Amino acid sequence: MHEVSLVKSLLRQVAEIAEQHQAVSVQEVKIEIGPLTGVEKILVQEAYDQLAVEYVGSNCRLVIVEVPLQGMCDSCKNSIVIHDFRFLCGVCGSPDVNITSGDAFRLQDITIDTETTLGITEQT
Repeated sequence: MHEVSLVKSLLRQVAEIAEQHQAVSVQEVKIEIGPLTGVEKILVQEAYDQLAVEYVGSNCRLVIVEVPLQGMCDSCKNSIVIHDFRFLCGVCGSPDVNITSGDAFRLQDITIDTETTLGITEQT
């Protein structure tokens, strides 16, 4: 199950970013998973649930964005959505299609709390 090593690497990256920004806590981690990654959403969630406490705490929510498989036809230059892994242009029928999205597992965004945003009171 390579999802565990992917999530571990992801959480290390998130922890490093949080440290760089002097975060008090990490509230949310948003990732993108495309169909060509070979990564199972449910296994990512399970690995995250097991590992998150160690890296970002138990209150950090994981948001998984499933990105569709998309491509660009080299023949007619149309942008297409690829269904059922059929790498044919839906416009001209050409097999000359380059993947433009849906082949990545990546960190999209994190939401953190910093000391400057927590517990600030103004005195007059």
